[in-house]
Amino acid sequence: MAVKDMNDILIRPMELKDAEFILDLYNQPAFIQYIADKQIHTLGDAQAYIKQGPQASHQQFGHGLDVIINTQNQSTIGVCGLLQRPELPAPDLGYAIASQFTGLGFAYQACQMVIAQSFENLITDEILALVSLDNIPSIRLLEKLNFVRIEPFTWHGETNWLYRLTRS
Repeated sequence: MAVKDMNDILIRPMELKDAEFILDLYNQPAFIQYIADKQIHTLGDAQAYIKQGPQASHQQFGHGLDVIINTQNQSTIGVCGLLQRPELPAPDLGYAIASQFTGLGFAYQACQMVIAQSFENLITDEILALVSLDNIPSIRLLEKLNFVRIEPFTWHGETNWLYRLTRS
């Protein structure tokens, strides 16, 4: 069952009630392998992360990670949004989909929505993305979204690909 159109998902700001989902998602093997081990091991850790990460980012920069909701059954299926990293000169597209929902088109649709909203609301003229060298599904997704590979980029001791998308 692939996503049919953008009406199949909605993106909303992350709330403390999402802590259980964040705890599960951020401890899935693919998340730890391709993104990072965020050391979120309890509901309290997840709540602290939501307050100090996505909610603080929205307050400070006007954007951050949000949750993706499947409108068909109202289940939370992932996260997507713009991150503001001090190491990068422009916002960075971040996304993760729970393992049971990967390969269904949800990440593509969510990223399209975030990109369109960011460019339409003049948040930025450029969006960057960091991806692990061996994360082939994310590399394919970024290229499908018209991101262009720029160069290798070392972040937290790991070499990643740096991609860029500019407002056309």
